[in-house]
Amino acid sequence: MSRSAVVLSAEAGSVSVLPVMKLECASCSASCGNKQESVPASNPRGFSLKAGDIVYIETNARRQAMEALFSLLFPFVSAIAGYFAAGPLASRFAGISGDGIRAVSVLLFLFLSSAVVIVVTRFLPHAGRIEIVGKGEGAR
Repeated sequence: MSRSAVVLSAEAGSVSVLPVMKLECASCSASCGNKQESVPASNPRGFSLKAGDIVYIETNARRQAMEALFSLLFPFVSAIAGYFAAGPLASRFAGISGDGIRAVSVLLFLFLSSAVVIVVTRFLPHAGRIEIVGKGEGAR
């Protein structure tokens, strides 16, 4: 999906854009909650850009799909691994492997894998880098 954005700065090799909900929001100074943070974007098509230009941005659909699969499948597979790891873990620490130990192991593996997903998808650079795919006519 393509979104509109305003170029904040365009220097050699780096472009900073501000995604906007509507094109009217580009020149608005009100604090209505539609304001977003500026994000770096790549310019693979080599558009001639300057501050104030309206551009269209999107992320790579394949990379988004891979990130979604990672976010869904990694915790699921980890929970299954926790189920099967409960026996060896219980014999190493407590000596008794029961349903309670299995449940705790599944939840522990699920929690830890979910934390890994949050760290990877939120705090590390996005898998789907934002790309400028078009230049609008309404440049300021």
